[in-house]
Formats: sequence, C-alpha cells, structure tokens
Amino acid sequence: PRGGHCACGPAKPVPRPLLGKIAPTVAHCVSLPAPRGGRCACGPAKPVPRPLLAWRFPVLLPLPPGEGWGEGSALGVNTPTLARFASLSFPALRPLPLPGTRRSAGLMMTATRILAIRHGETNWNADTRIQGQLDIPLNEVGHAQAARMAQALAGEPVAAVYASDLSRAWETARYLGQATGLAVSPEPALRERAFGDFEGRTFAEIESALPEQARRLRQRDPHFTPHGGESLVMLRDRVVAAAERLAAGHAGELIALVAHGGVMDVLYRAATRLDIEAPRTWVLANTAINRMLWSPGGFSLVGWGDVRHLGSETLDDGLSPSRKPDQSGDTPTFP
Repeated sequence: PRGGHCACGPAKPVPRPLLGKIAPTVAHCVSLPAPRGGRCACGPAKPVPRPLLAWRFPVLLPLPPGEGWGEGSALGVNTPTLARFASLSFPALRPLPLPGTRRSAGLMMTATRILAIRHGETNWNADTRIQGQLDIPLNEVGHAQAARMAQALAGEPVAAVYASDLSRAWETARYLGQATGLAVSPEPALRERAFGDFEGRTFAEIESALPEQARRLRQRDPHFTPHGGESLVMLRDRVVAAAERLAAGHAGELIALVAHGGVMDVLYRAATRLDIEAPRTWVLANTAINRMLWSPGGFSLVGWGDVRHLGSETLDDGLSPSRKPDQSGDTPTFP
C-alpha cells in the first residue's frame, strides 16, 4: 500500500502476480520462508525462523489506531490465504515480529486465540433438512465426532468454552469441557440463523413450494428474511458482536466457541473480509477445528477445516465429512 513498509524498508510497486504464484513473490516482505535463492521486490530472500506449528499470528497485522490507518478493511494474511492476497484491498500493514521479540510478546499478551467448532452430526444434517433454531440433538455419529474432537484438543490450554444453548452444540461442547476440565458457558447469541417457516423443510421442498424465496436464499440475498426468521445481515451482526465480546474478555488466552454452520460461515467471512453475500467455497464440516485470532483490529484466520481427528474411516461409518458444505442442514447454500 502507498506509504507502507516491510522489513526491508519502504514498499515498492510489484506487478500483480498470478494468484497461485504469489507466495514466492512476497515471501521476504511478509516474513514467510522463501525458496532458496528466491527474491522479492526488496532483494534476496533471507532466512526466517520456522514459526510455531500450532499457533501462528497472521503474517501481516494492521497498524494500531493513530499509526497510519488507511482506507479499507484491516487484513491478516497467513499461508493458506495468500492466494487471495492480490484480490484484496487493505490499509498500511506492518510485518509480523519474529518470535522472541518484544513486539511479538506484546501481541501474544493482548490477542485472543479462538477455536471455532461446529457441532457434531444430527439426523437432520444427514437428511439435508433445515434445523435453524429448532433443537435437534446429535445422532450416534455426532457423538462419536464430538468425542474425537475433544480428545484432539485435550492438551490445549483452553481457558473457557462457550456454546450455543441448542442441544446439538451444547452436547458437542460438553465433550470438550470434560476433556479440558472446564464448565461450558451457554451463549444464546451463538445460535444458528433463524429460518422461520423454512425450518423443518428440506432444500428441495423449499424450491418446489416457494421458488422465488428459494432463489433469494440460493443467491444469498443479504436482506432476505424468511417469515419468522433472520436475514444474513442480522445473523452476521449478532454473531460478530457476540464473538468480539467473548474474545475481548480473554485477552492473551485461548477460548473455544462451539456453534453451528451459519455461525462458522460468519466467522470465516469476518476473518477473511469477505462480503456476506459472496458465494461460499469453504467447508463447514461437523466438528471441524477452525483456528482464529482476535485483536482490537478484528479477526484473522489461522487455520480452517481441520478434521484429522476424524481419521480415515470410510464414508459408510460417517466419521469422515461425507457431505458438501452447502448440504449441512444448518445454513443452506444451494449448488
């Protein structure tokens, strides 16, 4: 950005690279490991200590207020999201301090690490039936998924577990609470989107009976509100406000938010600065472990869709994600 700096000095113009080629181009400027002999706009790439595997701050952090904020949204970029780098707009950014520096220690003390986890499977997930805020419990597969997720996270220093008070999320969170020795705190603001009259119906039934409403739902009209339900804008405002409030109360700590597909979708968009109406291309798997970071500058994405705890079982036993993210039964996004 105009007037921006990286570790090498004043930023210089760099031709927009192909999306798939951007990581080597900016490797030095954003403190990412570069191929041996690689170069960036500032000169030859230099060795960078390998970051911690489990928790890594976004490569670029927004400048604090009063230190050169520009126009547009603040952005945190990490390795999985570098492919989006050339298509996003952002203000002046500073490189991430290396581990062990005074600056990085200060950030670690003030930022909140977040585990965002979708509930385990329900029978309505399997039927692609919209649950919304109806209280549908986990099925046998969902309980097995939740137990494995909790086992995978048992060794992490979780300070608090918050969950939607709908039973499918609450039951999932209880497994994590037992594994970490923590009581689960109910948070109604983390409930799924309210779909009103759509709840209890399959996607196909809605398309057949209400084609115009199905079209608006399919196209992610941000202001479309099913009768008795919420719009995408209403959902986003509710979820982001709740997540920010909870994260602000745990500066420097790790917390878990156990909720629903629609909530996970909102958090992903908040961390990547994607519009609420943009088509969804990422997975919202049951009990996937998603890692984020929150600071007063906003959310940043650290890692998404980790389902290694579900193993390599066949699709028949249901322990591996077997359905497309747009057929979750929570927040439909039609193909």
